[in-house]
Parts: sequence; structure tokens; C-alpha cells
Amino acid sequence: MLVTDDSDVPEDAGWPPKSREHRRIDQKRALAAFGTLTRGRTLRSEPNTMDFFESLPFAATTLIVAAISVLAVALLTRITAGWVPWVAAVTVPLAIAYVIYWAPFWINHRTNIADYSAWEPLAVGCWGLAGVAGSLVLVYLLRRRTALKNEAT
Repeated sequence: MLVTDDSDVPEDAGWPPKSREHRRIDQKRALAAFGTLTRGRTLRSEPNTMDFFESLPFAATTLIVAAISVLAVALLTRITAGWVPWVAAVTVPLAIAYVIYWAPFWINHRTNIADYSAWEPLAVGCWGLAGVAGSLVLVYLLRRRTALKNEAT
């Protein structure tokens, strides 16, 4: 529902017909009131975190996903034992990459699923592999450190 202030509009605003310039000004005011049109499909009132994340270069997003994955696996390695950290080092980064990749689509309700589906193997694959590599190295180092502590005592 649009609430307008009609105090500056004369009563005979419908006649004579508005010029093109006046119509452009009205269109700009309407877009400013509702937010910007994004690809002609959805209206947004303000930019959000997903827009920022999508605007980052691919290498930066890869590092962000790898860092989040390493932190999550580090936490799981601290609270679990046995083979669970090794499985987590593979599955958690892939799950995080998948969720972060599809989050803009889920949050913004975009209808261009074909674009997202086409790039999914590349993005999720690269992000996931970076996270898996970092997580496996971290699990190895933490397990080695624990083993050395146990030998010393």
C-alpha cells in the first residue's frame, strides 16, 4: 500500500495531460518509494547482505567459505573424537558451500533458477574443495597436536 502526501498536487492534476518530463519525474518518485527494480522481477527496498556477497570477486567468496568451513570443522574436531572429524572435514564444507551458494536465491525469491543451476557445479565445487582442503589440513594438525600432547604426558 502506497501512502502519498497529496498536499503539493493541485486538484486538477489529471488535466491537461502531463508532459513526458513530468511522467519521468513521477516514475522516478514511484521507484524511489518502492525501491529499485531488480531484473524486472522483484522489488527491494534496500540492499542486503546477500547482494554484498554476490558482488564480491570469486576468489574472495572462496576464501570466506573456506574460512567458515575451517571454523565449523575446528569446533566439531574439538567436541568429537574418532573418525567423525574426518567425515566432517569433507561433508561440512560442501554443505556450507551449497547453502551459501543458494542462499541469495532462497532469500530474494529470484525466478532465474536456470542461471543459478548452470553455475552451481563450478561455484559449489570450487568453494567446497577449498573448504575441504583447509578442513582436512586442520583436522590433521589438530589430531597430530593431540597425539603429541598425549605422548609427552
